[in-house]
Order: sequence, then structure tokens, then C-alpha cells
Amino acid sequence: MDRLDNTVLEQYVTIQWSALKDVDIFVVDMINGFCKEGAMSDANIMETVPNLDKLLSKFAKKAYFFVDSHEEDAIEFNSFPKHCIK
Repeated sequence: MDRLDNTVLEQYVTIQWSALKDVDIFVVDMINGFCKEGAMSDANIMETVPNLDKLLSKFAKKAYFFVDSHEEDAIEFNSFPKHCIK
């Protein structure tokens, strides 16, 4: 897997796993590289967005979003097509 350098991490709020308390929901990879464009995208994923929005609006007081991003030469691309390039 590709490792993020500090320059990239500075763009996002990062937290330690031990700080994750009272989390209602985790949302993983709901980003353009999987939902709208690119080698690993699937337009059908967009059909889940309205339901996810309702779920988050109704039940999630505290949600965390995990996103995939890679450099052009990420090791992951030995196993998967290029996707979610920074």
C-alpha cells in the first residue's frame, strides 16, 4: 500500500484510533475515484448516495470518512488498476 507523506496528511484532520469514541458510522471510499470516474468506479454506487445521506442525517451525530488516495507509482497498482490518484 502507498504511504502518505506529511504534506498530504496536513490537508486532512487525522486522529488516533484510540480517540475514536462514540462513533456512529464510518464511511469508506465514497469518492469520485470509486463512484464517478476511473478504473475502479461503478456508476451504481451513486445509487447508494441518497440512502447514505438519509442515514447520516437521521442517525449519525459523529461520522468519519475514510478516503483512498495514491501517488502515480503506488505499490498497490501491482495488484489493482490505477485509481484515486492524488
